[in-house]
Amino acid sequence: MKLLRVAVLAVLAILGLWFVWAAILRFLSFGELIMEDFASYYSSASLALQGLDIYDDAAREAFRVQIGLAELPPYIYPPFLAVVLKPIALLPFGTARIIWFVTSSMALIVSLVLLARTFCLDRRWFLALVAAALFLPGTWLTLWLGQVNMFLLLLIALALYFERNDRQRAAGAALGLAIIIKLIPLLLIVYLALTRRFTTVLWSALALVGLTAFSIVAGGTDYQARFFTHGIVTAAGMNGVGMPFDQSISAYFARFFLPTPFSSPLFVSSQLPLLLTVAASALLLALTARDAVRGGFANILNGFPLTIVAMLLVSTISWDHYAVFLLVPLAALMRQPDITSSRPTFQQFAVLLAYGLLVIQGYWTVFPRSAWFLSFGFYGMVILWACFIWINRTHRPSGTSLVSEFGNL
Repeated sequence: MKLLRVAVLAVLAILGLWFVWAAILRFLSFGELIMEDFASYYSSASLALQGLDIYDDAAREAFRVQIGLAELPPYIYPPFLAVVLKPIALLPFGTARIIWFVTSSMALIVSLVLLARTFCLDRRWFLALVAAALFLPGTWLTLWLGQVNMFLLLLIALALYFERNDRQRAAGAALGLAIIIKLIPLLLIVYLALTRRFTTVLWSALALVGLTAFSIVAGGTDYQARFFTHGIVTAAGMNGVGMPFDQSISAYFARFFLPTPFSSPLFVSSQLPLLLTVAASALLLALTARDAVRGGFANILNGFPLTIVAMLLVSTISWDHYAVFLLVPLAALMRQPDITSSRPTFQQFAVLLAYGLLVIQGYWTVFPRSAWFLSFGFYGMVILWACFIWINRTHRPSGTSLVSEFGNL
């Protein structure tokens, strides 16, 4: 136990120094807010205002030249986001960019407050959650790119908060809105169905249908068709082979067995990465689903965060900035007895190690160009996933109800 205490304190000291240095580097390196991802949303909204094809590459290129951007990523989302952002596209790009940055920052703050209330965190652990968000490179990368992640995080936090308080209709509506913006939270619907939260699933489906109908009325049916024939195809093609800013299972194996501009493979095989990805994803999802339906993860305060980690691991692409979604599982772990204990524990060490790896991932360029050193974020997510599996199997008695353990907020 004494050795474990020394190890935990040593890790705390090292991570503390690293976090301070990481924060300094972040503030010095970002400079001007490029917000190229927001530019993609803004350009699509502007094209929608003019009645043009929001997925047309030529029209988007002309718009890029018009507003003087060096790069404009393709628009790969459902048309709802472009349609709903039409009002902000009436403003100059510079003004719209500032509004987006401020509202994204506010969405992050509200999300952290919601997570603290959902998991009943006291002031000390709320401050720890805030610090975790501030030092996470994915937070700054999201704001720097102008990504929509902060709003998705807010909607996911709202869905969890409403579900925690037995308000399934509101939870379903919030989750449906998140999915119509970006498809990645779809796996959360599967979790809700496995745990028989059918009211939430139903209202998520109703929200999706209603918001899709709104998109059709406001933008026309052509946008919906173009999303399936162009948007999804473009998104699938964006998964460059083994990119270091992709921390999904598929990218992890690709870095080991396919030639990339960033690292050399152990040996070249075009089939092995796919086979390993399918096998690892199937095993991970099977273990996650088994625990979800066996009673322990019927407690949404464990199962929902676990599913978020699994969602990022099995996604076809898991960008570095997706790490902001991991604030939900990190907040969930801050309510676990083995994590909040005043005595050093192995679980504390594991969570600190996982978070440290997520932070280090933001600085992959300073490490050797090896597949082993380009996957720190992947390792961190696997450790977080394993922490939830361990907690479920050792601390959650089957059949314990959420209300009986925590009461109402």
